Amino acid sequence: MNHERFAAQKPRLIAALAVLLLLLAGWNVWRLGMLIRATRAAAAQAMSEFSAMPALSPQQAWQRLLSAHLFGKPVLGSAPPTTLPLKLEGVWADASGRGYAIIAADTSPAKVYAQGAALPYGASLRRVLATGVLLNTEAGLQSLALIKHAGAAAQGDAELAPAAEPATLANAPQRPGPRAPLPEASGAPLQIGDIARGTPIERDGHLAGYVLSPGTNASMFARLGLRPGDVLVSINGQPLGDAALSSAQWREALLRGNAQIVVERNGQTINLSPQPKLR
Repeated sequence: MNHERFAAQKPRLIAALAVLLLLLAGWNVWRLGMLIRATRAAAAQAMSEFSAMPALSPQQAWQRLLSAHLFGKPVLGSAPPTTLPLKLEGVWADASGRGYAIIAADTSPAKVYAQGAALPYGASLRRVLATGVLLNTEAGLQSLALIKHAGAAAQGDAELAPAAEPATLANAPQRPGPRAPLPEASGAPLQIGDIARGTPIERDGHLAGYVLSPGTNASMFARLGLRPGDVLVSINGQPLGDAALSSAQWREALLRGNAQIVVERNGQTINLSPQPKLR
């Protein structure tokens, strides 16, 4: 009886299964068509964006590839030497690791520039390394090597990384110890190290100034109008001499309250007249 009933319903079951398979096939065809349309639309958009991109010269393409840093951080050898009339006389890093460079433009006197600062001829200081700097120029990324003095030790293209107490760079002979307070005469009532600490820098073998950072009294450092990284170059119109003389000039000017100091900050010469009279 059941066999006869199943035999009677068999044609209907086969027809229903066929319809179901047909619907499933149709849905798959529709889904495939939607995927193809989406792929074509994405490809067309990508081609449109690519066509709208300006054509790059070989130099621009090379600079874009360099900026991707596919093989690690850039070094001087990865960028062509700059054709700008610039001369790099010194480099160093402050306590925070920020790099600074002493750069002379053409025949102008050298100035101190912080990393990221604008330079002459439309360039900017992109990165400071132990043996040179990287520049952003209108022609792309370029390098400027440090002037080598006789007897200077060879170094690799390493990032400047100050130690626990940052030191002067190897290419400048140090007079006091690295990051030491300016020396003081014994028995002096004013402790210069409480206000500022200085790293001596030299140009052509002569003391050119001190890179300043706050001492233990950071608020007094700020009250004097100073900023970390300022390079002290003269006091009351007198260029800095040796360390002891500079310390004496600094102390006397602050004690009298008539200090006229000149600092270099990001390539700019700034005149300061600290008002607080220190005792």
